[in-house]
Amino acid sequence: MLKYISIILIISLLTSCEEDKNIEIENIIGHTFFRIDTINSIKVLKQPCNANIATFRFYKDSIYHNWGQEVERFNIINYFKKEGYYSFTRKFEPKNEIYKIKPIDKEKNYWLINGEVFIDSLYTSKIEKIEQPCIECWDKETCNEYAREERFKKWNLKDKAIKKWRGEYLLYFENESADLRTHVNFKLRIKKDSILFSRQRYSANFDYLCYANQKKDTLFLYYYRTLDEEIKMENYEKYLAKFYINKSKYYIKSNEIDESGKIFEIEKIK
Repeated sequence: MLKYISIILIISLLTSCEEDKNIEIENIIGHTFFRIDTINSIKVLKQPCNANIATFRFYKDSIYHNWGQEVERFNIINYFKKEGYYSFTRKFEPKNEIYKIKPIDKEKNYWLINGEVFIDSLYTSKIEKIEQPCIECWDKETCNEYAREERFKKWNLKDKAIKKWRGEYLLYFENESADLRTHVNFKLRIKKDSILFSRQRYSANFDYLCYANQKKDTLFLYYYRTLDEEIKMENYEKYLAKFYINKSKYYIKSNEIDESGKIFEIEKIK
């Protein structure tokens, strides 16, 4: 008789565990959770400048964990609900690892995973996302490079080189002396998605890939990089050339052409 009672009790306990295991588990399985930072008592998603935002994604048989710079996916041997939280067990040597997760608000937007606050990806639009300042991760020169890269990408996406600017332009010089004749060509090529400012001169050529800022009938060209990446500009923030239209004629001003600030008429050849 005692044997039958024990069997019934064990079956009852197993059934109870199975019911607890499935309570609201759909709020976790298949969901992705992003780690939250708190700045001045405000919850934010902080994008590190040298990594990703840490995330968890839970499956029925495994957990995906993005640490920020490293990623792993590992199998779990069981999960169950206990005292308001869910416990997932990972088989690990020499001792299994436990991942505890529980909601910390009624709407189940925010969750505590092993002591850290995360937000369900379904609700990330409700909070502010900020980027970690570049200077906290890299030196000033590297951050300036990244900033120019971003400005170049944004300019390409916005396609500020509208049709009236597109084409190829030529400024030609010929200097002649008793023993030497020199030719200098400055070319400006403006396409839908790129601007190339070039100089062709004996032993002193350059090809600058630029991005632009348009103000009315003036296009300010800024250095992005050289095609061969051998020449570096000393001042990235100052414009490289000022290109504008006046009464259907084109003009350019650049220290690369003349350091005195002289303005030259440039011919549109295409």
